[in-house]
Amino acid sequence: MFSFVLTFERLPHLLAEALEAFRGRKSARYASMAPIVTRLSESLARNGRFALHDRIVDVSIALEGMYDLPKWGVTRALEERVSGFLASESESRERIGESARAFYEARSAIVHNRSARGTPFTNGAAFVSGFDLARRSLFKLLREGPPADWSGVGGDRRQSGRPHHGRIVSGLESGERPDAAPDA
Repeated sequence: MFSFVLTFERLPHLLAEALEAFRGRKSARYASMAPIVTRLSESLARNGRFALHDRIVDVSIALEGMYDLPKWGVTRALEERVSGFLASESESRERIGESARAFYEARSAIVHNRSARGTPFTNGAAFVSGFDLARRSLFKLLREGPPADWSGVGGDRRQSGRPHHGRIVSGLESGERPDAAPDA
């Protein structure tokens, strides 16, 4: 079974953060996030042969629920929105984006039943990283609420010199399939 290691130094900060986030638990904002809170809580309680895989899927469902992702190009949109929402500096954005991408790639390998689903060590690291991103996202959403338009969070990294990965093309934010034929 995979577990978190808390250091005594981090515990007061984490408790204060949780108390602040859940202070408004009777608010409409908290009510909208209640399924996310439940999903993250349940991810910590999974047991059995596929517990680690189930935990990763639980966290991915929570992240998808928080970030209002498009139908196509989910990995890239998640990477950009998580990094844009949580990071304050470009270096931090890159690091957070890489964590989000690695987590979602582990999730995709599990969900799509790829033969190389990762080792318990890599999946464990993906779970811890993904859970941390989800926790931070949840607490910030509870404190501040979501942005008016998620599609503007994170920006287009192709403009920053970062190579384009994935299938996001013009029109995907509206749910258009990249391989769909244009309307005649």
